[in-house]
Amino acid sequence: MKSVAAFDRDTFVARLGQRILGQPDAVSAVARALSIAHAGVHDPGRPLASVLLVGPTGTGNTELVRQVAAEIPSGADDLCRIDMAVLAQEHYAASFSGAPPEYPGSKESFTLLDKDKIEGDPYTPGIVLFDEVEKADPTVIRALLHVLDSGELRLANGRERISFRNSYVFMTSNLGSRDVAEAQRASRWSSRWRRLRQPGSTQSAPRLPGPTIW
Repeated sequence: MKSVAAFDRDTFVARLGQRILGQPDAVSAVARALSIAHAGVHDPGRPLASVLLVGPTGTGNTELVRQVAAEIPSGADDLCRIDMAVLAQEHYAASFSGAPPEYPGSKESFTLLDKDKIEGDPYTPGIVLFDEVEKADPTVIRALLHVLDSGELRLANGRERISFRNSYVFMTSNLGSRDVAEAQRASRWSSRWRRLRQPGSTQSAPRLPGPTIW
């Protein structure tokens, strides 16, 4: 399964599920996004798919994207990965879209983005990962939002563009993950608590003051 043309959702989910444990919802969400792109019902003026993965560090967000790259292009590292933490300061924003005209490096069109890996080819889509997007400077975030909306990034020199319209864009973030996890735990415990308090329950729940959220 090395191209969009050969995409099979069930096989994709099964293979990723063997490598990414305990994240069936994330795997299914990614598979759904890729299925929509494969069906050709996405907006042709935008990336094939844009997926935001939110969760604490160490839960496998980045590894999930690497495994997607292993299934579609040629290997787990065959993607353009941008560590957004290095773009936390405004004066580093030029590393994203290049230096503007008359500034050092403008003629070379230097950017952290790997154009070949992003644009892919007619048979294989590109994959780009923006890791920990919440750490980037607002200038970079605005540029990224423009990419998601228009499907391309015009470099600051005004002469070159990078197209994202044949690529899968993944973003990871830790922002709010603790609150989401606590809300999910609270929901699970509340659901269990309601079941335990149902008439006929033989357990000791009616004598407990309430659930404890760990």
